Amino acid sequence: MLGHVLLRFEIENRGKMQTSLNPMILVIGYSPKGVKQGFEFDLESKKIVGPQKRALPPFEPKTFSALAGNIENSYDFLLFRTYKFSAAQGRGLKIRVRSANLDKISFFRFYYEFNLFRLFKKNPFKRSEEE
Repeated sequence: MLGHVLLRFEIENRGKMQTSLNPMILVIGYSPKGVKQGFEFDLESKKIVGPQKRALPPFEPKTFSALAGNIENSYDFLLFRTYKFSAAQGRGLKIRVRSANLDKISFFRFYYEFNLFRLFKKNPFKRSEEE
């Protein structure tokens, strides 16, 4: 079954100059069976109420919403997701999370756990039901 997923996030420009956020956010994740899936979230979707100004002045946090359409229900269960944000100027940003709990983890921890996942095709850090 296909549906829509709304992504809400807050972002802050920590540079000295004003920039703007590119309208597409790329999300890549892996199903519990190890199948890679990618999705694009659109900041300029017509289905989001009201226009969004993508300008990012320095040191002012802004909240955005982005919509991805025609997404399978499996999106909620993706493991080892990478959210890639890019700006018109400056470096982009990648946020790495382990699972649907959206636990943000470091670059090294992400790739260590991800490689164990690829090797064994199961989440090696899944908590047991006894805890």
